This record gives sequence, C-alpha cells and structure tokens, in this order.
Amino acid sequence: MAQNSRSKAARWRRYIREWRRSDLTQAQFCRRHNLALSTFSWWQRHLRNGTHARTAPARRSRTPSFVPIRLAEPRPQAAGIEVELQIPGGRTLRIRCDTFDQETLRQILGALEVENRSC
Repeated sequence: MAQNSRSKAARWRRYIREWRRSDLTQAQFCRRHNLALSTFSWWQRHLRNGTHARTAPARRSRTPSFVPIRLAEPRPQAAGIEVELQIPGGRTLRIRCDTFDQETLRQILGALEVENRSC
C-alpha cells in the first residue's frame, strides 16, 4: 500500500478514536475538526468492515475485457385478435385475445341468442 494511503487510514483511525472518546455526536465532532460528515462516516464504515487492507490490492488492468454473448432470435409478436359483435338494443361486445377459440365464440353467441329470445 502506498505511504499516502496508509497515512490517510491512520489519520482517520485517529479521528474515529478521538470521536469515540469524546461526548460529541459525529456531526459536532466533524464541525469542530472541519471534517465532512459524509467522509467521516465513509471512513468509519470502511475501516470497521476491514475493507481498507493493510497491503496494497492488486491493480486492475485498464484494458477492458469483453465477454462474448449470444443474441437470442427475436420472437414473433402475436397478432392480437379483436372480435366486435353488435348486439340488438344498441349494445356492442368487444373481445380482445391473443388466440382465436371457436368453441368460446360459439358459447358467447349461444348465450346472446338465449338472451335475445328472452327480451
């Protein structure tokens, strides 16, 4: 780890230790020491979680790596079906569906005939 990074971590450890010993809230401590509260909180989490390793992490390559992907064939869009029936008495029945089912249409027409006879 670079000396600068180690010294930053050590400095923030000192700040956090001092804050814990004080009777101040984080906000009060940060104001008194001219520190950004968000930075203080970040370092506290960072050091508590152990994400600030004592040794330098391996540097990542700046060359982007690409993973090959395979695109799926586009699926054809189902053409929706719309059936519109003009019913005596000025009523309209609209049925929208993805597939056409003849048996269901027969049942609807049969029900409408029965209703029409009773009117």
